[in-house]
Amino acid sequence: MVAYLCSAGTLLSCQKLTLWQNNIADDGFSALCGAISNGSVPALLELKIYKNNVGDAGMHAFADALAAGAMRKLEILSIWNNRIGDAGMEAFADALA
Repeated sequence: MVAYLCSAGTLLSCQKLTLWQNNIADDGFSALCGAISNGSVPALLELKIYKNNVGDAGMHAFADALAAGAMRKLEILSIWNNRIGDAGMEAFADALA
């Protein structure tokens, strides 16, 4: 649903997005990151994706979005209590480098 809202252009002024305990998993987070990477949430300052069963594949999608230049204004990221392992965090670190 959030990915659809992003792609529909309805979240252009959204500064804070919190998805807590929605079980979006890798597929949902990947879809969200794909929509965000298209510049559909340019004002996003805060992204909270906790307790959503996101793993390495979802984190790779997030890293790809970062590497593509999305979320340039992002200041706060909360991703705790997911299933992200070393591979996902390495992709994240590489995107920040």
